[in-house]
Amino acid sequence: MVYFGPRRYRNSPKGLSRSDRVRIFAPILLLVALFAFLYDPDPTAPGVELAAPVAPISSPDEGVVDIVLPPGSEVPQVGTLPPPVDPNSPPGPFVVNPAILAAVRDAEAVDPGDPEEAGLIYLFHRWRSAGSAERGELPEYSGIPSSAPSLRGTRHQLILSLIESPQRRILEDNTAGVLRYWEVFGQDGDGHLHKVDFVDKSSSLPSGSEVVVEADFLRMFRYRTRSGIEGQVPEWVTTELAAYQPPVVESSGGMSLKIVGSISLVGLLALVLMGRGEPRARSKVRRKKGGGDGA
Repeated sequence: MVYFGPRRYRNSPKGLSRSDRVRIFAPILLLVALFAFLYDPDPTAPGVELAAPVAPISSPDEGVVDIVLPPGSEVPQVGTLPPPVDPNSPPGPFVVNPAILAAVRDAEAVDPGDPEEAGLIYLFHRWRSAGSAERGELPEYSGIPSSAPSLRGTRHQLILSLIESPQRRILEDNTAGVLRYWEVFGQDGDGHLHKVDFVDKSSSLPSGSEVVVEADFLRMFRYRTRSGIEGQVPEWVTTELAAYQPPVVESSGGMSLKIVGSISLVGLLALVLMGRGEPRARSKVRRKKGGGDGA
């Protein structure tokens, strides 16, 4: 018997199918995940903290940073580079001689003389010949003057904010091969003043630059401000200054983006797996239906 009545069809599901949902939402989730993982927040934007802040630069009127330069001193303009021809020559063989540093005087030498210059050249020579130096523990700033004899020649690391552009100084012919060097004053994180003598100035170092100083302690340097205030600061010797790059502490906003990106990737994977399972279910239904008609 043949039945000519209305054929029964399987009810079509309401709403979007799984494959449609995959096609629509997968690109959106992928874009969200890519944005979350590739977006790099500005380190200077609010909410991003910079580790190891350097103290602000004090005004010369605040006390000890207003340095009087000897007559005829040359102060390079901000942004200028040293002459292309380096007057410094290769150093001769370095000979360890503790007596040179032992003869160096501290702040009592109002006008540095031959012993202080000899100590400066000795440390320049040791740096340029890659000679080893003892690494010591730096005491509190107030305790450096009394510890100066034992600190002389020891190596330490400082982070300084320069309060002026480096100033060029000239030396006579010497075993270190240094005929020209630079001196600069800077403040540490606690606002204390330091003097640094260095050989190589390969880039501009204007006032306000933050630098990492790996240097050897020479002596306590005595200075006088224009207003007549006298003081003493640690004097350090090295070959070059390195720009200070403070580490960036990732903000909570950056972490939130990473979490959103991870959730988006998980959702994308779930949609793909759901989409793969749908054709199998449909094929099973068709096979079952075909077997019923044949019977």
